[in-house]
Order: sequence, then structure tokens, then C-alpha cells
Amino acid sequence: MLSTLDVAKIRAEVEAESIKSFNITRQDLLYLTTRYQTQFKQINPLIGFILDRMESVSMLINAGKKWDANILWRSALEAFSKFLRITNPANEPALREDKLREFWVDIADLEKMKDSDWAKKILATNRNKDAKLYEALILTEEEENNLKDKPTYANRAYRKALINNWSFNDIFINLAKAGKTFHLIPLTHLQHRYILLSHLVHGDAWGLQLIAMEKQYDAELEAVNMLVEFIGSAKERNEMLMFMTLELAWIVEEKAIFDEVVKYYHHFNPYITSQVEIAMAELFRLQDERLPQ
Repeated sequence: MLSTLDVAKIRAEVEAESIKSFNITRQDLLYLTTRYQTQFKQINPLIGFILDRMESVSMLINAGKKWDANILWRSALEAFSKFLRITNPANEPALREDKLREFWVDIADLEKMKDSDWAKKILATNRNKDAKLYEALILTEEEENNLKDKPTYANRAYRKALINNWSFNDIFINLAKAGKTFHLIPLTHLQHRYILLSHLVHGDAWGLQLIAMEKQYDAELEAVNMLVEFIGSAKERNEMLMFMTLELAWIVEEKAIFDEVVKYYHHFNPYITSQVEIAMAELFRLQDERLPQ
């Protein structure tokens, strides 16, 4: 049976509502990051990275590159987890400063040492024609000694714990243990989404099977499948943007903006959720019809 949905019409309507929602929330986010430059100076690059990934994901979805978009979306989720670690708890600025130091200084120092060690190994092979590129990564003896004197390097257990504390899963596990509740997206949903997308990034058997399965779709089934992906992606991008805006508004006690975003969320979420449900129901129906009788 042919699809009963007007895919083009639904997609156009969702796109219009999604762009409207995204622009409204982004305006609030940009107001906060501009108005409170001192408070958010160190977190702004992370926010900018997430926003750039959102734009790229949107472009790839529109180009029909679902899997490439999902790989980039995993990158956005990982950056978002770091945003959550930095911004929580929102009412303890001293802890936030400690986390920013870990993010920008302590972990960066460990990476500098790793890069230096790898550069030395590469140059030792005498097979590299771009020696100058690697020489720039090698730390001086004084720089190495200064880094090794720090507890982040000298204490192996501390070093390991530091790295683990900034991993996606540990961030979400620790937030859950702390009993933190968040404004919009359940953390368990994001955690499951991240794990699923990790199969694509790693190119493992499950990830390859996901791709292979959808390559068997006929044109009609694939059109509805892409509609599902388009609506789901629009929902996730908008919710994450709202989430970040609410977190920042909470930190600086901008109640008017906080309430505005919550209000618009209650307008956008029921609409986009209903569209997801319609598209998913049609996808499942078409899939069932194509199963062997």
C-alpha cells in the first residue's frame, strides 16, 4: 500500500515551525552570553561548538546524509555533556570555576604531554617529510618538568579519575547519582542516543547493520524514514538549545527569559512530538506491510 502521508507538506510545515522555534531560543541564548560575558566567557566556545554542530547536522539531514548527520550529532551530545558538567550545580560558582580549570588547563596539559610523546615517536622513525609540523608539538624539558610536577600528571590515580570524570557516561552517571533533575530532556534518553550513535562512529557490526538494513528500503519507505529522521532531528536540536538557554538563565537568575523559554517549549514540544508520532506510525505500517506473509 502506498503511503497516506503528504511527506513534502509535513516536512515543510515542520521545518517552518522548527526554524521559528530555533531562532526565538537562539536569540535568548545570544542575549545571555552577550549580556553576561564575564560569567560565560569560558563556556562560550563550548556553546559555539554545539551550535556549529547543530547547523552542520541540519545541512546534512537536508542533503539526505542521515548517517553522517548522526555521527556529528554524537559529537554535539558529547560536548553537551561537558556543558552540563560545567553548569551543574548552577548555584555553586566556585565548583564551576574548578570544572572550567579542569577543562581548559588540567586536561589540556595531559593532552599536550601525549602530543609531545607521539611527535617524538613519529620523528624517531626518520620517515616523515613534515618534521617541522611535529617539532612544534614537542615540549621543552622545562615545560615537561613543569607539567610532571602538577598533581594532574604526577598522581596517576588522580590523572585517571580526571579523564574518567569528563567522559560522557561518567558525567551522566554522576549527575544521576546526585539526583539532579533537568528542565527538558531526560538524561536517560540522551545517554541511550549517545550509545546508539557510538556504533556508527566506531563502525562496528551493529552500526554497519543499521546502515545495511535501511539500504534495503524502497523509495517510498525511505521517504517516510527520512521524514522521521528530519522531524526527530529538529526536535532534538530545539530541545537541546532550549536546555542550554534554561541552564544559563538559571545561573544568572534571568527569570523572565527562563519563563519565556519554558512557555515556548510547552508550545513547541506537543506539536513536534505529534508530528514524530504520525511519521513513526506510518513508517512502522509500511515496514509491517513489507514483511513476508
